[in-house]
Amino acid sequence: MSHYLVLLLLAPLLALQGLYVRRTSLVLPEAAGERAGSIGKGEKLKVLIAGDSAAAGVGVDNQERALTGYLTRELAKEHCVTWALIAKSGSNTHDLIQHLSKVKGDKFDVVLLSLGVNDVLTPLSASKWQGQLGQLTQVLHHEFGAKQVWFTSVPPMERFPLLPQPLRWFLGRRAQEFNRALTAYVEQDECCGLVDLSIYVPKRDPYSSKSVEVSAMAADGFHPDESLYQLWGSSAARVIDKQIKLNSVA
Repeated sequence: MSHYLVLLLLAPLLALQGLYVRRTSLVLPEAAGERAGSIGKGEKLKVLIAGDSAAAGVGVDNQERALTGYLTRELAKEHCVTWALIAKSGSNTHDLIQHLSKVKGDKFDVVLLSLGVNDVLTPLSASKWQGQLGQLTQVLHHEFGAKQVWFTSVPPMERFPLLPQPLRWFLGRRAQEFNRALTAYVEQDECCGLVDLSIYVPKRDPYSSKSVEVSAMAADGFHPDESLYQLWGSSAARVIDKQIKLNSVA
């Protein structure tokens, strides 16, 4: 755990960088638009999208251009999709568990989750986070009837343009640690799956070179832009649809 040794050595600097980022970062709103609806024809499919600011579509102006829009339109090619979005900027896994526990919601066949970044930003350990994933899954199964629960990998925070070094490096290592815990959890629960988006976040920091790659990040350097939401939605739709077909054959 070399990153925790770095934390001990550079704690004052990392704390100052964290405060600086919070005070100076561009604050983008959640995407506008409906948070429930129905689309498509065919076999009925009830989908819940839940989680944090990325689930809420921060980085684009409307839900049609965010994760929910792209996911539901892709699924609607073969299904009649009834969907709902429960997401709030700043939410971590504990927050979502608490919120869902109070909601007398509908039943859903499939849940797609966006969580982890706000957990990485707290002192929470990866092992305790893994325990929270189990609690969340239980709530989704028992209270919402979820047959499939799909987690999205924690994004590679070492590539977030907003974050200065060495804070970016440290949070990136924390994100990797959380992803290992997430992968281990998903592998031991047959009702859970993982949507891995790490390959889609640009590897080159657009602020580090005169030769700038096209970024998949929003203007704040922290959230997805529309191109990443499209990739995310289409990737999730493919694995969800594949699992539905496998279940129908079994």
